[in-house]
Amino acid sequence: MKKLLLSVLLALGLYSSTASADTGVGIAWDYGFGVTAQFNHNINVTVGNDGGGVDYLFLQKKIPLDGLKLSWFLGVGAGVQSLLRDDNYLAVSGRFLAGLDLDITKNFDLYLAADPTLQFRMYDSGFASDSNLGFGIDGVFGLRYFF
Repeated sequence: MKKLLLSVLLALGLYSSTASADTGVGIAWDYGFGVTAQFNHNINVTVGNDGGGVDYLFLQKKIPLDGLKLSWFLGVGAGVQSLLRDDNYLAVSGRFLAGLDLDITKNFDLYLAADPTLQFRMYDSGFASDSNLGFGIDGVFGLRYFF
């Protein structure tokens, strides 16, 4: 998994070296601990040690506070999780995001979100008819550097 995370981070770094300041890379706690990237300030890609996903932020608004560059956002996304070490299942999910984004400096960004998630799970023994659909609310936070 470490090789995958390093490969993704390297690829994102190479891509971002040719992109504008609308591209950021960093670390996050989303699908477990992992790497994250944001493109055009509205497309998030995250790969963690439990899976990965893509989100689209369809609404972002600044919160008028003196001295703070704080905004809120809403988005939708999809992901895949593999929890083979705990429950032995593969899950495909859809989620809704609601969160806050704080510009710490010109290049650093800190974010926090809650994401109600609907999962469809397939266990290693096949489909479990009584428990293959799950719903939960998770938390997401991360730190990104914009190029």
